[in-house]
Amino acid sequence: LFTSGWGIFSAAIFIVLVIAVASLRSAKWWALTMLLFTSNMGVVVLGRSPMFSPLQQIRTFTRPICVALLIALLAPAIRQHRGWRTRTVLGGAFLFFLFEMILSVRDLFGGDFMRGYFGAISYVLMFLTMAIGLGRWFQSLEDIHAALRAIVFAGALIILGSLAQVAVDPSAVIWSGRMHGTTGNANFLGAAMAVILPPTAYLATRSGAKSLGRVYYAILVALACVLVAWSGSRTGAVMALVGLALFFRRHLGRFIMLGVFAAVIALTAWNYMSPDPTMTVNRLTEFSDTRTQVWTAMFEQFLAHPLLGAGAAGQVVGSENSYLLAATRTGLLGLIPFVLGLILVSWSMHFAARRLSAQPGPYRDLADLVIAGFVALLVGGLFEGFFNALYAFPIFAIYVYFGITSFMRDLAAAQEPVLAIDPEIEAMYEEGADAQLAMTGY
Repeated sequence: LFTSGWGIFSAAIFIVLVIAVASLRSAKWWALTMLLFTSNMGVVVLGRSPMFSPLQQIRTFTRPICVALLIALLAPAIRQHRGWRTRTVLGGAFLFFLFEMILSVRDLFGGDFMRGYFGAISYVLMFLTMAIGLGRWFQSLEDIHAALRAIVFAGALIILGSLAQVAVDPSAVIWSGRMHGTTGNANFLGAAMAVILPPTAYLATRSGAKSLGRVYYAILVALACVLVAWSGSRTGAVMALVGLALFFRRHLGRFIMLGVFAAVIALTAWNYMSPDPTMTVNRLTEFSDTRTQVWTAMFEQFLAHPLLGAGAAGQVVGSENSYLLAATRTGLLGLIPFVLGLILVSWSMHFAARRLSAQPGPYRDLADLVIAGFVALLVGGLFEGFFNALYAFPIFAIYVYFGITSFMRDLAAAQEPVLAIDPEIEAMYEEGADAQLAMTGY
């Protein structure tokens, strides 16, 4: 690997990336984008046609690339001061990290040493960069928008890569009429597209967004919906519906404006791509029970090993539920911090959203976005085991929501939120200069 042409090229890129991320403020957001994009490409299906370069090479070396990107992001995470922030990491995020480390320990005791050691290193790097790092980077609303744009652009890369592969060799990404895309799994693709929908809708409809930006994000909303339908993933469809419904629950006018434009684009794209409509409709409207039997087997396995779980990932009977999978793999030892962490984050989110919803300006929309995106992930966890994954798009997305929640919590806990008392900042927001909507004076 290291002496090959790709290895030498990758080493050179890594060195340049570390230097860029350490010296350029905006480089860390591009590194985060590539981390999100790469994290969803780790599924390798034998006997299928390879994707075109460099997508196939990225899929082959997904884990080393993710580790390299996490290491590159360590520099800005360490160098960034906390600034005005008082609580950069939520207690729930610590508990979620504890659950991830318990997963690694159970893999080690279950005999999966490679996944155990590699998982432990990866989870530590992930916590340092995605929990501590993001908590320090989020100093203003513009920093939040940069992270959201990273999620959205990573989704755009998945869309572009999948559609480009369809043009080159459809058999590499379409199997049995279902679009698997660059992720290699139809359900993973549907979940990834559902994850990007709430932040994309937020960026498309927020006050102050430029017209060209609104068009760009509306097109992404349309294409993401097309890929959710084409994947035939009912989990992705449910996550998408939940996320969009919660985000637009107080903005019916915005929903209609975005929905009409996105629907036109989606129908045009659907007709041009010509996926099988019968398969899509049958798959999404199929009410056959494909989960209860697996859930029952997982619950029975948990009852057989209630304290410490059954062990490594390869020793469990199913993975179609993140919460049951946590119980099956780690028992109560891991299930308690996992569930308690999500409950604490939900409480912090509720507290911050209730305080910020009373404030004029952009923070009300931000609170709606975080609730919509986070709840959509929790709902997706009922049908897929991605919270137990090592590298997955939803895992990194939930860390972003952890960071935004900690930012909102600090903002809500302030005695006198600047936005509510400073008419100049409020005027900036009305004029669309949200890039200057920082907590001035810090």
